[in-house]
Amino acid sequence: MSAPARRAGTWLRRAGAPVAGAAALVLLLACGGGGGSSSSGKGYPQPSPKGRVLGLSSAATIGAQGGTLVSPDGLLTIAIPAGAVASPVAFTVDEITNTAPGALDPAKAYRLGPEGTTFSAPVSLTFVAAAPGAPLDGIAVAYQERQGFWLRYRDRDVARDLAAGTVTVASLHFSDWSLVGSSTRDLDGVVTVDSTLGKTYTATGNLALNYAAEDAGGAYFLQWGTLALDSTTVTAPDVACTAADPAFELDATIAEVLGSRAFRFGITARWPLSCSYAGGAAYDELLSLQFDTLGIYHPTCKRTLAAGSVISQDRLQGQYTLDCSTAGAVQLTWDLTTAAMRVPVAMDDSVTVSEGSFVVVNVLANDTVADGVAGLTILAGPANGTAVLNPDRTVTYTPTPGYFGPDTFTYQVTDSDGQTGSATVSVTVTAVDSGSPVAVDDAVTTLEDTATTVNVLANDTVQDPPATVAIATAPGKGTATVNADGTITYTPSANAFGADAFSYQVSDYDGQVATATASVTVTAVDDGPPVAVDEAVTLAEGGVVVIGVLANDTVVDGVSALVVTAGPAGGTAVVNADHTITYTPAPAFNGADAFTYQVTDGDGQTASATVSITVTAVDSGAPVAVADSASTPEGSAVVVPVLANDTVLDRPATVTVIAAPAHGSAVANVDGTVTYTPAAGWNGADAFTYQVADADGQASSASVSVTVAPVDSGAPAAVADAATTLEGTATTVAVLANDTVQDPPATVTVLSSPAHGTAVANADGTVTYTPTPGWNGSDAFTYQVGDLDGQTASATVTITVTAVDSGAPVAVADAASTAEGTAAVVAVLANDTVQDLPATVTVLSAPAHGTAVANADGTVTYTPAPTWNGSDAFTYQVADLDGQTASATVNVTVAPVDSGAPVAVADAITTGEGVATLVAVLANDTIADLPATVTVLTPPTYGTAIANADGTITYTPASGWNGADAFTYQVADLDGQTATANVTVAVTPVDSGAPVALADTASTAEGSPAIVPVLANDVVLDLPPSVTIASAPVHGTAVANADGTVTYTPAAGWNGTDVFTYQVADLDGQAAQADVTVTVTPADSGAPAAVADVATTAEDTPAAVTVLANDTVADPPATVSLLGAPAHGAATVQADGSILYTPAANWFGDDAFTYQVFDLDGQVASAAVSVTVSPVDDGPPVPVDDAAPVPVDTPTIIAVLANDTVVDGVASVIPGAPANGTAVANADGTITYTPNAAYAGADAFTYQVTDTDGQSATGTVSITVTSP
Repeated sequence: MSAPARRAGTWLRRAGAPVAGAAALVLLLACGGGGGSSSSGKGYPQPSPKGRVLGLSSAATIGAQGGTLVSPDGLLTIAIPAGAVASPVAFTVDEITNTAPGALDPAKAYRLGPEGTTFSAPVSLTFVAAAPGAPLDGIAVAYQERQGFWLRYRDRDVARDLAAGTVTVASLHFSDWSLVGSSTRDLDGVVTVDSTLGKTYTATGNLALNYAAEDAGGAYFLQWGTLALDSTTVTAPDVACTAADPAFELDATIAEVLGSRAFRFGITARWPLSCSYAGGAAYDELLSLQFDTLGIYHPTCKRTLAAGSVISQDRLQGQYTLDCSTAGAVQLTWDLTTAAMRVPVAMDDSVTVSEGSFVVVNVLANDTVADGVAGLTILAGPANGTAVLNPDRTVTYTPTPGYFGPDTFTYQVTDSDGQTGSATVSVTVTAVDSGSPVAVDDAVTTLEDTATTVNVLANDTVQDPPATVAIATAPGKGTATVNADGTITYTPSANAFGADAFSYQVSDYDGQVATATASVTVTAVDDGPPVAVDEAVTLAEGGVVVIGVLANDTVVDGVSALVVTAGPAGGTAVVNADHTITYTPAPAFNGADAFTYQVTDGDGQTASATVSITVTAVDSGAPVAVADSASTPEGSAVVVPVLANDTVLDRPATVTVIAAPAHGSAVANVDGTVTYTPAAGWNGADAFTYQVADADGQASSASVSVTVAPVDSGAPAAVADAATTLEGTATTVAVLANDTVQDPPATVTVLSSPAHGTAVANADGTVTYTPTPGWNGSDAFTYQVGDLDGQTASATVTITVTAVDSGAPVAVADAASTAEGTAAVVAVLANDTVQDLPATVTVLSAPAHGTAVANADGTVTYTPAPTWNGSDAFTYQVADLDGQTASATVNVTVAPVDSGAPVAVADAITTGEGVATLVAVLANDTIADLPATVTVLTPPTYGTAIANADGTITYTPASGWNGADAFTYQVADLDGQTATANVTVAVTPVDSGAPVALADTASTAEGSPAIVPVLANDVVLDLPPSVTIASAPVHGTAVANADGTVTYTPAAGWNGTDVFTYQVADLDGQAAQADVTVTVTPADSGAPAAVADVATTAEDTPAAVTVLANDTVADPPATVSLLGAPAHGAATVQADGSILYTPAANWFGDDAFTYQVFDLDGQVASAAVSVTVSPVDDGPPVPVDDAAPVPVDTPTIIAVLANDTVVDGVASVIPGAPANGTAVANADGTITYTPNAAYAGADAFTYQVTDTDGQSATGTVSITVTSP
């Protein structure tokens, strides 16, 4: 990068005067080398890489109102003034790695984002550079421009605050920033010149030049280079040096062309650039300060040198006049040192002195002046005494005779380098009592608009003069001004009249005071009626404007009343106490409006005028519709004011119904309400959705829940019913069809059941009658109908079931047994088929060895002949309802009488694994009544036991199993008597190999467990197997069950694919593993429902809002995100789903933000959170005195609030009147000071800052008006 050369220029100054702006360029000189990025040869500025973000960041959204942004470590504060940006911008400060050459902190710099942001007004950046009070010399501020070059601010553009240890610069753009240091070098050399003319002389030794190049904007490159200079030349003009013209000029310069680059170089100096040298004597004249075509700085001083002189001086370049009237040579030496200067640190002092005495203050005793004290001056004298500098650099303070109380003065100390420090001395003058004055009330009369002078001291007594008069309480209708002679001039307000008063205070020289009141009567003078003039104002929709309607009116006799006689149609007009009128447009109103006001003067005369108002439209954002609820009686419509709780800023609002109710109708009315009409006779809960659209076409929708309350219309009336159906056929009876039910819905229940069937009430109010199978004839049941009010009625339903021929009965042979001498009842119909009941049984042929009797219930009782046993038989006939018949035979076995029970004895066997064995269980048993019958009562655990026809049992062990097993058998004799015994089995092992586990798959619905038969496809030869979980699933649980299955339960609300691993082990302890893949299908539980929240907090206090507390999320977990940020603070989503709202510093009022909640299925709902921030009094403002240099005849803007603390916001800034100029408050809180024409010197004024809580404080601005 190259910079254009500066145009040659010249400053002319008188001899000995300091040069302003001497640090405009940088030229650092060194002898024989010096530092820099290049050790030799020509070097040029090089770009540096961009810093890398370290991870720490801070952010703030700042809009047109301005604001403050602080770096994460708190060492950088960025103040963005009002108007610097037009709309809110999300600004950030990132800590980055530092690539700036000469950085004070090589590890860290700062990046301000968004990069490339430009401002409409300068933004201040304040760095904490050192401990409070520590020197800030050699500390500068640098930034990295787009091409990568680091540029340093000029010293004159850096504000240093020693007390705070900060440096501040202003910028119109964002970049990377760093604190940097600047190193300095010395230049030493000698040039000897004699009176020989026209020759060139070379300095002893080579010179090295350390340089810093300057860009087009006046900032310095930080990339240092070193330039080797072959020589320093001294040239003399080719003229004769004679006694008649004994002077010629020598011009010592440094010159070097830096390749094709046109960098500019200059001298940097921390001392005044004047024509002086080390010996302290002044040059004859400072001729000029110039830049040549390369931008090299040429101070030119003229000095007359006698031949043979040896002059040491502190400027390399200069113009010298050599006195050649005598022979000899002149030797010029220079020692240019540019070491960093140490600024004096002056500390405030405080002393106490008695009234009428004096005190000597050693102001330097607690000051630090490292480079020696060169001067001490009084900057600002005391208000109530004198401060005189003594030769020993102490100060003698003498209070004004008779004064006591606080006093201050300010001094300045100057060191040997010309740098200064200042401090304040606070003096307390203690009183000496000499009696109090006595003040007496006064009374005067004057005409309207006529001032009068009141000699208040004429009737007062002051023992210790001189007396000082001050106004204690100002008059209400004028001004009271104390004159130098102790009188007070009362001037009534323009056109004011009537009674007025003020109080004054008289003080003697001891400070004792007395107070009295002066009563003033101002007689009226008629000045004619008022003249009111029409006004026209414009404001934005939703704004408020205060109109000074009287500003262009003429009301000479004072305003006694101001009223609005015709109000505005589109807003309100309110008269304020200060006779202004505040116009507030109706919410969302825009367009033309007007109102008329009337002013009445002090004489009762009136005038009227009209104020025309234009309210310009502003898009105030989309409407916000809020859910409503309404209720109405059954059969009655209800009008729902849906807009009552909605927010529609851009009116008019238009309402439409976008989702109709299920049980009625909803019609949007022209006035924004909706008429809901329930369906005839219906009651219960209903709902519909409406949409509200604003004037800009933006829309929002909400639901209206309607509750329709039942109305009692009388008890229901039930009417008897009759129905017919076929035998075996159910029929549905619409019992309500002829009933009257005024208050539906009707509920039907069966009161009494039918005798020959069933009656079941259905959900639709019908009753299903089902006849008993095979039955026909007349039947009946009773039902009850109930209405919505619980009132009931009942009626009877008569059913006729007509017969259906179902075919002849089918009789099936039976078998029965009984003990000898014992009758047996045989249920012959149990296995018969009779379609047309009832059935009738008769005995067709009797048994040979007993009797058979048909019973009424269709059974037959068989009685064997006494003592007989054996086989017998008889035949019976069954007839159905239709008279159709069928017959069958019953075989009866009569068992002999018992001859003793059998005795079974336990057995024990052994077999090999996988080998079946035959067990002769009867071999050791006793059975008296053979034949014996063997059955297995309790099967074995680990195999099978099967009873054979020959009375043996075959035991087969389970495949692969070995160990102890057992089973129980029963032996029965001919009489049916039984006995039981156990068989113990020992199965000896045979290794069948390890089990084989195979992968399984399963599926289940979200929220439902699944039982997986993992062994179903596995091979386990050595049973029994055991199943355990080897690896748990990620999204649920897997539990092994006792039966070898595994129960998988998915996590609540989760769906997707999951996997777990199980292990199967056989009896021998050998194991195998396999994976089970489970697919959990989603079960949508519906979208979440977000409900609006309300929160309150105090100013500057964060509030945690548990937004999910009133929301419904059926498919958790819920995820919360911020949808719309608050306008006056920040909202941050916390890990627990709550949102932390932090109001902007010192802000209070109503704010809002929106959030959205996502469920596991990705369905989303949103809601708004309204936040009310209540104000907190943060204390009164704390102004800090300011000091400002002002060029003569130049208005200067002073940012008096820049160092003040006004926590509750600035409501107003009111300046006092300076003695030698004017001070005018600006809208942005600054004050423009304009010195009187041609005035130069000291001036001062006070200003009062008032915060939004109405608290005020006062500061002082000290002005120094400087001549050019």
